[in-house]
Amino acid sequence: MKTSLPTLPRLSALALSLLALASSCASSAARAGDPVGEFASWSERAYRGEAQAQFRVGWMHELGRGCARDAAQAALWYRLAAEQGDAAAQTNLGLLCYRGEGVAKSYTLAAQWYARAAAQGFPAGESNLGVMYLLGLGVEPDGARARELLAAAAEHGNVKAQRTLATLYYAGIGVPQDRARAEELFESARSERGQVDELVARAFAYDPPLGARQSFSVPPSSR
Repeated sequence: MKTSLPTLPRLSALALSLLALASSCASSAARAGDPVGEFASWSERAYRGEAQAQFRVGWMHELGRGCARDAAQAALWYRLAAEQGDAAAQTNLGLLCYRGEGVAKSYTLAAQWYARAAAQGFPAGESNLGVMYLLGLGVEPDGARARELLAAAAEHGNVKAQRTLATLYYAGIGVPQDRARAEELFESARSERGQVDELVARAFAYDPPLGARQSFSVPPSSR
C-alpha cells in the first residue's frame, strides 16, 4: 500500500545503544558479506543522520537485501538522504515517484528529484531528466534540453544516456542523422558497461523505455 513520506521518528538513547551494539556485533559479518549484518551496520549510521548510510538503507529496503523488501521504507530513507543533498538518493527517489512505488505516482515529482541530482552533475540524474524532457513527462517537452542533458550524462560515462543519444543520432530523431556519431556513442556504451558500481546500478536505469512514445529500435553493433 502506498504511503506518504513520514518523518524519521525520534529514537531513545536505549534504542540507539541497541542499534550500536547490533552494529558492533555484526561488523565482522557485514565485512564477510552477510547482508543482515550489513543492514544492521548501515542502519545504525543512518539513524545517526549520515546521508550515505540513509541512501544505502533505502537501497537495501528497495531490493530486500538484508531486510524485508519495502518500497515505502525505501522512499522514506531515500528522501532523508535526498534532502541532505545526496544525488544518488535524489535519483532513486525520483524513480520511485515515477513508478509509484512506495509513494504516490508523480511524473512531476520524479522530474524535480532528477533535476536536483542533475544540478549536481550526477550522470544518472542527468540521463533520467533528459528522457523526461524528451518524452514530456512531468515537464514540457524540450528536445534541446533533453539532448543537452543526455550529452552531459553521456560525457560523464552514463551508459543509458550514451545508448539513448546514440539511438537519436542513428534514427535522426530530433537531431540530424549521423550514423558515425551514433556508432561512437554505442562504442562508448560498450566500453563503459560493467563498470557501473552495484550500489548505484538502480539509479542508472530510466523509465519508461524510449519506445514508449517514439517507436524505434537500437541497431545492432556494426562489429
